[in-house]
Amino acid sequence: EENPPKENAARVKVVTPAGLPLDWTKMNDGSNNPSIRYPSDVIDYSNNPEEKDLEILGTAGQKITHMGKDLYRTCSPNLTHLVLRSHLIVKMEGLKGFDKLELLELYDNQIEYLEELG
Repeated sequence: EENPPKENAARVKVVTPAGLPLDWTKMNDGSNNPSIRYPSDVIDYSNNPEEKDLEILGTAGQKITHMGKDLYRTCSPNLTHLVLRSHLIVKMEGLKGFDKLELLELYDNQIEYLEELG
């Protein structure tokens, strides 16, 4: 004898979230293939001389791991504000060519030493 479904029974819908590219969470896990991401890998930005500000905020799956030794070549030569907040950057690099830089924000990163300032 079958039991008919109850009219007021709760219905459960199972939702599986879309997969996120979370390979950055495995950094320093001893693997030989660490994930390396430069600013240009996570967002498109301009090197137009009229641009004065560049702000790239880290979001899930879009974390910069290296600034890149030639970062100043890929950005506006007139950049005054550079914000790379909430990433996985461990080393300051690529800053020597920013002659007009007034503000550098690297909050919430993993930088061990202050370098290339001056």
